[in-house]
Amino acid sequence: ATERDCALYGMVERFCCAVEQLGFPFPRRFHVFFASLGYRCLEPRIFLQYVNRHVFQLKEEFVHRVISELGSNEESSEIKFQLLSRLKPDERTDRLLAMCAESNHK
Repeated sequence: ATERDCALYGMVERFCCAVEQLGFPFPRRFHVFFASLGYRCLEPRIFLQYVNRHVFQLKEEFVHRVISELGSNEESSEIKFQLLSRLKPDERTDRLLAMCAESNHK
């Protein structure tokens, strides 16, 4: 990630905290944007900790994008598995699972 991405991530994280504290609704697609920035700016281990603590809400659109960008090495397969296993059941789709399996066989 660039310095600019990381600076933007810091501002968006503060915005997220403020919106939550005030009880305002988030802008449409905010969670996909925020998770994408976090994924680019944080180490995978830290990103997954944020997911576990519900800082990032994984959405199908975000996971689909990450899976399509990752390669098929062992580290990428682990990240894919971790993301898919953290999706809420209503966000999991057969299409995502098939896409992940297909990318691992390339």
